[in-house]
Amino acid sequence: MNLGSFYSDHAKYEDALKSTNDALTLFRELGDKANQALCLSNLGSIRFYMRSFQDALNYYQQAYQIWEKLKLTDEMAESLHNLAETNVYLGQYDTAMTQFLKALEIRRNRGDQSGVAANFSSLGALYAEQGKYGSALSALQESLKDYQQANDHTWFMLWQCAVPGGPLE
Repeated sequence: MNLGSFYSDHAKYEDALKSTNDALTLFRELGDKANQALCLSNLGSIRFYMRSFQDALNYYQQAYQIWEKLKLTDEMAESLHNLAETNVYLGQYDTAMTQFLKALEIRRNRGDQSGVAANFSSLGALYAEQGKYGSALSALQESLKDYQQANDHTWFMLWQCAVPGGPLE
């Protein structure tokens, strides 16, 4: 499975698909549901990078269903976020909004401040895509606040560089 990630990271998508499918087959034979879901999620990401969004949705949905059965809420939130991001690319904004909000709720309940921030950042991008600039700004400001509260310095520094009045101005 790590080999599949390596190939994907280096844009060798066909090799990544083969390696990840091989791992998926092995984990199915072993009955390892959690690693099956991880492989399915990775296959979704590979397909997303290949711009095969319908395939990505299929894999992300399969992963989500396994995570849900296993009651692994962090992974459920990540799958919902992936589904939502993919639906944005497909122009399915209402579906994406529902998925982002469901992931946001899970992450809030889990106390995952960085995950909450990431969700607000994605919501901001979705609102901007829809031309809802006031809502986009509010969501992005909430994202920044949450990154600060989470002490997530990497994202906070990126925000500081990207917003008006940040250190690069």
